[in-house]
Amino acid sequence: MAEILLKEGERRRSPRFHCGGMARLYCLPLDGNSLRGEIHDLSVGGMRLGLIQPLEVGRATEVVVAVNAESFRAAALVKGLHPLCGTRLEFTRIGDFGKEILADLVQRLATMQSLNRKLRGPQMEKETAQLLLKQEIFQLVRRGDALASAGEKNPGQNETDTKRAEEGDAIEGKPLVIQVDVFV
Repeated sequence: MAEILLKEGERRRSPRFHCGGMARLYCLPLDGNSLRGEIHDLSVGGMRLGLIQPLEVGRATEVVVAVNAESFRAAALVKGLHPLCGTRLEFTRIGDFGKEILADLVQRLATMQSLNRKLRGPQMEKETAQLLLKQEIFQLVRRGDALASAGEKNPGQNETDTKRAEEGDAIEGKPLVIQVDVFV
């Protein structure tokens, strides 16, 4: 598994990653009832999820975690509650198969986070801004032709463009293509 650095001052033993998915909690001892929650983040040591019904801190649970097509079962302890942030669970027991699935999920989430950081880097922001500027200029030219065809005079338009607009010719633009190499 790739080594991931924790933020300074972080008390967790393993980093958490934003993650979508569902979880079903069974309070122990089992009473036949279950709670369903939406996963907010996931780590090797636990998870945070949104539950409609709050559970008391220290409550022992069994949780079935489902992310995409992957799922695993684990024993967990309710570590904290927050009305806006959700319920924090710490995994206390996971079988070997569940550990493999969890480690694979966390590794993929770490890879996706790393790729997202690269895509949002300064070079990508500069290229994206340039592409957006070109697209905006293209839209302004098209709008200028539309105004001219409606009989309004656009001050920056030359006579050839005005004539084309009057004849109903549209400006054909090339499609906007953004090439991204995610395997850098």
